[in-house]
Amino acid sequence: ILEIALQDNQVTGQLDALGEGIQCCTQLAELCLLFEGNKVTGELEALSMGIRSCSRLTKLLLRFQGNQITGELETLGKSLQSCSQLSILEIALQGNQVTGQL
Repeated sequence: ILEIALQDNQVTGQLDALGEGIQCCTQLAELCLLFEGNKVTGELEALSMGIRSCSRLTKLLLRFQGNQITGELETLGKSLQSCSQLSILEIALQGNQVTGQL
């Protein structure tokens, strides 16, 4: 189980390194990233690639409301294909600048 809760802080920049680290966590059953009310920027592509390595996930919570995330979520959607054991999925991105197709 990996939960990172950093709501309402001053977290800035991209989450590429976090995504790369998650790629090594292939045994994770639960992943909860709670970053509401920060200044996270950029796309979620590296994070999405990390999730692709977590084929044993049963619970995935991604809460990024009120940040500055941009780009499309196509990679995230494709990564979820490897998570066939998911029973709980929550993706909250209100207040960002996500564009394109899901």
